[in-house]
Amino acid sequence: MAFGFVVNGKELAAVNSPSLLANDKEPWADGNRQKIYTPPDYIPGNPVFIVGQTGYIFGSATNPPSYGGVTGWRTDGNRIIVDFTSPNQQAFFTEFSIYQVQTPQSVSGTYGIMIQNSVDWMSINSAQRLGFVAWKGVVTINGQWTLPTVQNDNTKVVYVRCDDPGVSVYHSVEYNELTVSRDNGSGEPFRTTANVQVVIMNSGYYPPTPSGYGMVIKNPAGNNTFTSDCEPLLWDWRSVNVGANPDDLVDTGLARPMIPLAVNAFMRGNSQMSGGYYNYYSCGYRFNGSAVQFWRADSGRKIQTKWNVSTRWYSSQMPLMVINADHYF
Repeated sequence: MAFGFVVNGKELAAVNSPSLLANDKEPWADGNRQKIYTPPDYIPGNPVFIVGQTGYIFGSATNPPSYGGVTGWRTDGNRIIVDFTSPNQQAFFTEFSIYQVQTPQSVSGTYGIMIQNSVDWMSINSAQRLGFVAWKGVVTINGQWTLPTVQNDNTKVVYVRCDDPGVSVYHSVEYNELTVSRDNGSGEPFRTTANVQVVIMNSGYYPPTPSGYGMVIKNPAGNNTFTSDCEPLLWDWRSVNVGANPDDLVDTGLARPMIPLAVNAFMRGNSQMSGGYYNYYSCGYRFNGSAVQFWRADSGRKIQTKWNVSTRWYSSQMPLMVINADHYF
């Protein structure tokens, strides 16, 4: 990176603060398949992203598979417009959080420490506008792993990466778990063992003062808004749209990308069972170098049906935020 300074062995630049704007459970969409949010703390122009249980697979033995939930979002002034699959319906089995990332600000003055391309930490006057890394680690997951509980746990953001391109990582929001699976020889997923890099961020609190040595930035009220003990979000405004089909390897432009997992796709298994039935699975994500792709997972909602089985998959193609694993590991 061209600008910044070193904290805990990492050079910082594009230092940002994610802040929670809203959390919604099973919202209703209007006649335009939308719900409009006007969070009082949203700053127009700031990028917005959505994480959590953004969708669900519907269907049964007598009904074809379908996806219901979030398909995308955009901003218009102080409004955040979230798009859904169906008009005048409730998005059952969804629960998601809307976050903003504050854009870099100009800092005035002729002395002191300045972080280039960063939010102005001294101007932040609300804990709701602050967000940091609450936990990170490389975890060997044997099938499934319960995520650690952090402050403001129900609205946390979970970024992951797995270097094994055959492993699909799925975030079960309901059970606070990550699961890892890969396909067997018949094209059906099964639980496996894999090493997964995990970064958990949360929002809504002033960071504590470091014990011993460290650096602190305070606002005029005397609250800590940045400390060297709490890693910030390092993000260069990069995002990608999910592919239209599971074979789409969507390149992120980063050698080792991490993404916050979404539930926004389903995929059929390859094995036809007795009576012409097939399994349909919720999808996690696989990582292949700089690219990501959705792929069936042995977790989440699964249905068996013989109806409309020529539809092998669905993806909402919603955008995904992308961060660089090399900043954190």
